[in-house]
Amino acid sequence: MAMKRNVSAAVAVFLSAASSLVATARAQNTSALVGINVVHPQNLTVDQQNEILKNLKAAGVKIIRTGIAPDDKSLDFIKRVYAEGIRVEWITAPQFRPDAP
Repeated sequence: MAMKRNVSAAVAVFLSAASSLVATARAQNTSALVGINVVHPQNLTVDQQNEILKNLKAAGVKIIRTGIAPDDKSLDFIKRVYAEGIRVEWITAPQFRPDAP
């Protein structure tokens, strides 16, 4: 329950910031590409992920930045992101062999 509360609080903060950016861009009669970081989505349940995606779409987020693990759960998340009309900017990190110095 505490994790769900923390996730909800973090999403609320990010959505507030994203909404402010959209409102500012509209007030200035310009378009802004609103993006947000989504951290460790693979650690959330599908329901939690869907709730975040619904809120991001409602806030006008057009792109997310996230790291994705090479597994089915992460790929399913990405498919649902694109289905909501949100693009993904992949965050990559170097992978080292176990015997690397």
